[in-house]
Amino acid sequence: MPAGTEFAILAGIVSAIGGLTLYAGLGKGDAAIVTTISALYFVVAAIAGVLFLGESITVRDFLGIVFAILAIILISS
Repeated sequence: MPAGTEFAILAGIVSAIGGLTLYAGLGKGDAAIVTTISALYFVVAAIAGVLFLGESITVRDFLGIVFAILAIILISS
């Protein structure tokens, strides 16, 4: 198997799950809220990078993630 094939397969699976959850959210909620929250996908990527890839996080990055999570909480309530 060529190098990176496992990551490509995993990325395809995760992308499919993301698409399905987006459409499930659109079926249950307001499109303006669902699409705004889904646009904050980078929060999940940043947290995954720290947890699984050993990326470093600065105070500025941490505050950005915290404010994005607060935005999700505020917009969904």
